[in-house]
Amino acid sequence: MHTQDSTPSAALQVPNTGPAKNNHQVRDFILLVIGSTAIGNSSVLVRLAEADPAATAFWRMVTAIPVLMLWAYVERPQQGQDSNGARLPWSLVWPSVAAGFSFAIDMWLSNIALGLTTMTSFIILVHLAPVVVVIFAWLWFGEKPTLGILAALVLAILGAVLLVQSGRVGNAASNALLGDMASIGAAVGYAGFILALRRARMFAATGIVSLLTAASCAVFCLLISLATGETLWPKSAYSFAMLAIMGVVCHAFGQGLSTFAVGSLGASVTSIVLVYGIAVTIAGGWLLFNETPNLLQAAGGVLVLAAVIICRPK
Repeated sequence: MHTQDSTPSAALQVPNTGPAKNNHQVRDFILLVIGSTAIGNSSVLVRLAEADPAATAFWRMVTAIPVLMLWAYVERPQQGQDSNGARLPWSLVWPSVAAGFSFAIDMWLSNIALGLTTMTSFIILVHLAPVVVVIFAWLWFGEKPTLGILAALVLAILGAVLLVQSGRVGNAASNALLGDMASIGAAVGYAGFILALRRARMFAATGIVSLLTAASCAVFCLLISLATGETLWPKSAYSFAMLAIMGVVCHAFGQGLSTFAVGSLGASVTSIVLVYGIAVTIAGGWLLFNETPNLLQAAGGVLVLAAVIICRPK
């Protein structure tokens, strides 16, 4: 933890060059894929938990916080500073809180959108998020997109669209326009989440960033749940167990690894690789709910996998 706003995190203090940098990026890329795989299971667990939208997100954050507290505590000695009495720098706090707010908006609007519009429209619109991330990562962090990144971006979006082509796509509801607007809002929220994480990771290590983000997200989700009249408490012990697994596995572990990776790989690559989580969701539906993927979905999975391969460090 650092007391100077201009001081980068310990993980970023010593710039790596040559083979060492490449080795670190390969490692972080593998961790990002593992994290995306864990995150992809969240949709399956949401269905099993059967809780209200914002309440689901709230318990996901709350159950992740103890693990993230341990993570942050373990990382403290590695930062080489005595943090007794140290205050969190504003340069770390504001992007972490912004990430928590953005993630809360993303999860809330995503659940609303799925009830108002078709699955196809939702996936197309919500996965405009990597486009927003690539543009603003270029403008904000100087991450100029290469031809490979742009190609991966196109493949990821096309793959995401194909992955949801099946009998699950129904007729548009009467409030489809509102659902589409909610989808766009969710995309903006997710993009803001990734960009804010990228900013926070410039000033602190993974644990403290993830902890602050989860805590602030939990507060925002609690407010949304109370304001919309949701049932906050899980319906059963089984429901709470599914929410707890989602918090520990999908958020603390999966999102934690993604937060770690964004520090070296950048926001653009991270946002594209996270699309891979949709393929994991489809696979989970196949294994647990007997939702057999069709040829279009298989083709979509191949395109998303191709996008991930293109994004890998060379």
